[in-house]
Amino acid sequence: MSSSFEKINYSLRPNKGIERKMMCEAFNRLALLDHLSNYRYIGMGSAYFADFILFHKNLGIKDLVSIEKEEAKKARFEFNKPFSCIDIKYGNSSTILPNLELEKKKNIVWLDYDDKLSDFMFADIDTFFANSATGSLFLLSVNVEEAYLPSKQDGEQKQSLKEYRLEEMLGRVGYERLPNEFMDLNFNTKNRTMVSFEMVRRQINTTLITRNLSTENKVYYKQLFNFIYSDNATILTVGGILYDESQKDKLNEMSFSNLDFIREQDEAYRISAPNLTLREIKALDKALPDKHNIETERGKFKNKKLEEIPVIPSDIQSYAKVYRYYPNFAEALI
Repeated sequence: MSSSFEKINYSLRPNKGIERKMMCEAFNRLALLDHLSNYRYIGMGSAYFADFILFHKNLGIKDLVSIEKEEAKKARFEFNKPFSCIDIKYGNSSTILPNLELEKKKNIVWLDYDDKLSDFMFADIDTFFANSATGSLFLLSVNVEEAYLPSKQDGEQKQSLKEYRLEEMLGRVGYERLPNEFMDLNFNTKNRTMVSFEMVRRQINTTLITRNLSTENKVYYKQLFNFIYSDNATILTVGGILYDESQKDKLNEMSFSNLDFIREQDEAYRISAPNLTLREIKALDKALPDKHNIETERGKFKNKKLEEIPVIPSDIQSYAKVYRYYPNFAEALI
């Protein structure tokens, strides 16, 4: 059976690439709290290791751990490992994560699942927030694409799409985790995204309440990320930083809120990279940043250079939001 990384080239997903670069810019601000070389990055590199390459080269992190559940693909993962400082741990995240001694150093943990929110993921959230050193940063990505009714065989009982979606959600997270107020929803992509966000938020809060009952050094969580994008499926990424009282001033100095993509509440930042030619990208870059902030007057851009580019205005506006992070793809003979 093919693995997800064998079906999708993770290094060629533009919206995910933009998300990754935005994260990297935010991670740079952790240097006000501690040297980035003192951080460890824990992720799920797959065979492409795109995030590992970016974070190692741009942040200088040399302690990197990749969690890979498919030990049968070990030879391929080891062959594609780009740096000797990456330690690949084989097994399920719920087995590996508790054994990484999260309390001993600051970590950036990105649990980049390629599946929908499921019961075991809550255990991973609990492991991080119950044990991690303050100053650590947490991210979780899950598929929130709506489910579709499977084809029915003759004689099988018919089921509504709404019923099927509820049953599918309950099969993944269980009755105990799905808040009662959401039981009557149709779990289309919009509602599935909202409910997944809320379940993750509640698990984080529950774990921190329990942790703080047993310590005088209270720990807190500040949400920083709430991304939604779609390359081949709709993905939700949420996350933020764990801190204590002694780190509050440094956290304020980091000024995360100055970054346009930071989201501290339930309103998401939507990443939508337009499809543009290389020539269009170069022309747009020459006109950006725009002092008019992509303003229009009577349906035309105030920036005359933008008005001359034959790209629909909505794509120009989308590109202007992410142009510093937009991935560059080109064919090359190496």
